Amino acid sequence: MKRLQHILLTTAAVFSVLPCGLSTRAAETHSVAMYPAAPLTARDKKQMADEVKQGQDAADQVAKQLKLVDDKPTQTRIDQIGDRLSAVVNAQAFPAEYGNDRVFPFTWHFHIVKDKAVNAFSLPGGQIYVNTGLLKIVRSDDELAGVIAHEMTHSAHHHIQSLSHEQSKMSSEMLAGMLVAIFAHVPARDLSNLVEGAQLAQLGIMNTRYSQTAERDADHGGTILMHQAGFDAVGMLTFMERLGDFENSGPQVTLGILQDHPEAAERVSLITQELKDLNVPVTVSAVRHVTNAPHALAHPAAGGGQDIVYVNRSLPTLADPDGSRALAIVTQFNTLLDGGLQLYQIAARGPSVLLSERPLLTITPADVALHPGETPESLAAASAKALRSGLYAQNFPDAMGAAK
Repeated sequence: MKRLQHILLTTAAVFSVLPCGLSTRAAETHSVAMYPAAPLTARDKKQMADEVKQGQDAADQVAKQLKLVDDKPTQTRIDQIGDRLSAVVNAQAFPAEYGNDRVFPFTWHFHIVKDKAVNAFSLPGGQIYVNTGLLKIVRSDDELAGVIAHEMTHSAHHHIQSLSHEQSKMSSEMLAGMLVAIFAHVPARDLSNLVEGAQLAQLGIMNTRYSQTAERDADHGGTILMHQAGFDAVGMLTFMERLGDFENSGPQVTLGILQDHPEAAERVSLITQELKDLNVPVTVSAVRHVTNAPHALAHPAAGGGQDIVYVNRSLPTLADPDGSRALAIVTQFNTLLDGGLQLYQIAARGPSVLLSERPLLTITPADVALHPGETPESLAAASAKALRSGLYAQNFPDAMGAAK
């Protein structure tokens, strides 16, 4: 995977950078410590109520400006992921590199926005939005959990409080509109519906004076949060790398979430370090798991045979009435695949297919009987070719078509 040039999963990174918004914890320090939430003081309760109201006002603007989707299966998927994350974030605190780590037990709301842009954003008080365009490119619940956990960290660490404080003289309706314009990347042509004149200029300033520290904190906190909730945190890394691939592929993909963020090399490096701190190994097997990488499968064929299929490539049908032979072959192949199998390690030698010099399958006379005109050697060569072609297609989808 390519390393990102610009990164992140959110639009809630455009805050006025105020000294009071930064924690005393150095941005370059990495800690995975979490600790129980402290009881809320009267001041905390007031601030929580203010954030919830601010978020609801902005959510009302979202409902007017963007099209929300009522898709029950997808909504259920997002809600289930969000519920696992919220059970952690509402009960435990983790150090903030921006904002503060005071735990407010928000009632979290997860929304789907019908928009092809690869985007997600959060609003104050527990309002989380994910675009349909983003949902199309996440490959697993672990990757989606990384996106949502990142957004939840923005809310949980109160990143927009500095922005809200600076704009306190605005009306609630105006501030809500501006938050939506910033967080949801409302196109410039539509901003006239929200702001005009001096407010439009002010919005431009706010939109560029964001805090990269807040983005780093959302990476840091989101990685810890998803790990604590039982997701594979490698998904945070693989999704970010894929964003870089899409960004570099050309203008055909709109990446709202890749605006004005720190350099990719830095982001990927920090997340990699976070994974090390969490003792989460970034292995070939882990990457394949969180990206739902394809495996070989066996299917019954006519005449009591078995077809082995890998990335839409079929090996010659094998004579295998009970399927035990095909099962052993796909189990061995998939195990080596998850261990980092390379193209050069797949070879045909005589009637056998070898993986790393170990026999995977040997063509039998019964196999040949299913393929008139073929020989054991030709069937072995065809099998090795199908496996190499599938592995190449999986590793280089741009060259041979996306792996299914």
